[in-house]
Amino acid sequence: MDLGNVLSLDTGASVLGALGFIVVGLLSCFLGYRLFRFMLAVYGFALGAILGVALASKLLADQGLVTLAVALIAGLFGAGLMLALYHVGVFVVGAVAGGFVASLIGPVLGFDMPTGGILVGAVVVGIVALVFRRAFVVLATAFSGAWATLIGGATLLAGQELALGEILRHPMSWQEARTSPFVLVVLWLALGCAGAIVQFRPPGKR
Repeated sequence: MDLGNVLSLDTGASVLGALGFIVVGLLSCFLGYRLFRFMLAVYGFALGAILGVALASKLLADQGLVTLAVALIAGLFGAGLMLALYHVGVFVVGAVAGGFVASLIGPVLGFDMPTGGILVGAVVVGIVALVFRRAFVVLATAFSGAWATLIGGATLLAGQELALGEILRHPMSWQEARTSPFVLVVLWLALGCAGAIVQFRPPGKR
């Protein structure tokens, strides 16, 4: 069973999936630090489910219901682990963010980023996340939330199928949604900065 097919949303569900991305993205962007433990559980569930699907797909051939059950169990385990090991969760989120950014550097500059470079970026950002935890959590949730919001918005505007598997394998692939990469980057930076400003402000001034 292909991971991209499992995570793809059919035409009937693509609008709901895109709206879900927008809602979760906005919550993360503007309330990420306050909801970070909840977001950790979501990230842990997502990572666990993805790993569960990948493992079940290799070991169980094409057993759809069994694969979904394994994904659910692995997702719940991942969510619990993230909450139980808070600092590990912070490091994992930082590592994912670092690996994601490192994977984007190559395509932007016109070359393929080697796996070693992505791993180094992941470890470095993970360590930085632990040292500067609050600042990192605010910035990570603001900009990842802005990114998720744009994925949902671009999908709605393009009327295309939201293939999460393709986005995970090729983070820049969704930019084909009839919008120039420059416009998307500007919108991402603007929304991410707005979310970070709101989160950094004292509660009484938000």
